Amino acid sequence: MNDSRRRTVYIAGTCDTKAAELAYVWRLVAAEGVPALLVDLSTREAGASAADIGAAEVASHHPGGAQAVFTGDRGSAVAAMALAFERFLTARGGIGGVIGLGGSGNTALVTPAMRALPIGVPKLVVSTVASGNVAAYVGSSDIAMMYSVTDMAGLNRISRTVLANAARAIAGMARGEPAAAEADDKPALGMTMFGVTTACVNALVAQLEAEYDCLVFHATGTGGQSMEKLAESGMLAVVVDATTTEVCDLLMGGVFPCSEDRFDAFARGRLPYVGSCGALDMVNFAARATVPERYQGRNLYVHNAQITLIRHQCVGAVHLDPALGCDADPAQMPLDLQPGVGAGAVAHQRQIGRQLVQGEPARLGPHRPWQQHQERLLPKRQPHQPIHVVQRVRRHDGVHVPPDQRRAQRRRQTGPDHHACRRRRQLADQPRPGGRSKSVHQAPIRFT
Repeated sequence: MNDSRRRTVYIAGTCDTKAAELAYVWRLVAAEGVPALLVDLSTREAGASAADIGAAEVASHHPGGAQAVFTGDRGSAVAAMALAFERFLTARGGIGGVIGLGGSGNTALVTPAMRALPIGVPKLVVSTVASGNVAAYVGSSDIAMMYSVTDMAGLNRISRTVLANAARAIAGMARGEPAAAEADDKPALGMTMFGVTTACVNALVAQLEAEYDCLVFHATGTGGQSMEKLAESGMLAVVVDATTTEVCDLLMGGVFPCSEDRFDAFARGRLPYVGSCGALDMVNFAARATVPERYQGRNLYVHNAQITLIRHQCVGAVHLDPALGCDADPAQMPLDLQPGVGAGAVAHQRQIGRQLVQGEPARLGPHRPWQQHQERLLPKRQPHQPIHVVQRVRRHDGVHVPPDQRRAQRRRQTGPDHHACRRRRQLADQPRPGGRSKSVHQAPIRFT
C-alpha cells in the first residue's frame, strides 16, 4: 500500500453537535501515523468549522445542490445529506477506511455511504444504537458496529476509552496490508447454508474446493443478500443456492426474510445457478414469546433463546410460485433446481451433496460452457415468462403407514433401482420415537 491516499481515513460526523468527539478521534488516528480527514455532515448551515471538508462541500454533491440539504427540516435534511455523502465518498476513489460516530441520526447519515463502498474497505461506526437491531444500517455490507455505552454528549472516562479503541482499530485496519489472496486464482463459488443443509454444503465444499474458492453464506436474510451483492459486483462465477429458506420467512413474516429481488441478481448477471429447496419446511422467528398467535398450534422448536423455528403443517403444501418468479428474462438465466435438499431430510443431506457433484460434474466444470446444458435442464419457455416452482410436502405424522406401502410409493416416484431411493427407504423404515413415521412424499418440482 504505497499510495498514501488509499491509506487516508475519513472521520465523518456532525461537527455542530459532536465536534469534541470527532476531533478526539482525528487526533488519535493521526497519532498512529495514518493520514486522516475530518468530514462535517452537519445538516444546518453554519460558519467555519475545524473540519477538513465542510458540510457545504459535501452537500454540493447532492443532485439538487446544497439547497436540497439545508432545508430546515431535520428529517429531510438527514436523508439528503446521507445521499450527498454517499455521492461524495464514492467519488473520492481510493479510501483507506471510514469511521463515523454519533447517535441514530449520525448512524443514518454515514452508513448508506459505507454500504456503497466495496467489501474489504474498512468501515466502523461507533453508535448509541449499535447494541440493537442494526440490520437496516449494515445491510449486506461489512460494516463493523461498536456500541458507545454512553451517549455522545461530550468526552468522559467511558467515551474516551471507547472512542480510543475505535480510532486505533480503524487506523490499524487502514495501515495493515490486505490479506493474502491465496485463492484468487480460483473462480469464486457462492453457496447458501443453514443448519439442516450443513451436511449437504460441507459435502459440496469438500469436493469442489480444489477447483473453486467456496464462499458459504448463512441463509439469515442478509446472508443471501450479501451473496447477491457479490454476484452483482462480478465477484462470483457460480452460485449453488442449496438453501432457499429465506423465501419462506419472506412469505410468512419470519425474521430471516429475503428481499423481493431474491433471484434477480443471478439472472441479471447470467451466472450459472444451481438452486434447491433447502430448509423450505421451516420459518424462523425470534424468542418463543414473539411467535405470532396464528402459528401457536404449529410444531415449534426452540433453537436457542433468540431463535424459534416453526415447522410447516403436517399435511399441506408450500407454494412458492410468486416468490421464485424472476423479473429478469429467465430465458437468459441458466437454471437448475434440484429437489430433495431439505424438507426435513437431514439424514441424507451428505449423500445428496455428493450426488450433486458426482452425478453431473460438468455442470460446475470450468471447461465446459454452461449453455450446452440449457436444453437438457429446462423446457422451452417464452421470453419474460416467469419461473414457477411448486413443492408439495405431505407427511404422515400420527398415521401409521405400513413399510410395504411406503416402499411402493417410492418405487412409483423414483424407480426401484435408484441409489438415493434405496437409502431413503432404509431411513424411513427405521423406528421413530412416538410412533411417527419419517416418511416424506415429495413431488418433483415442475416448471410451467
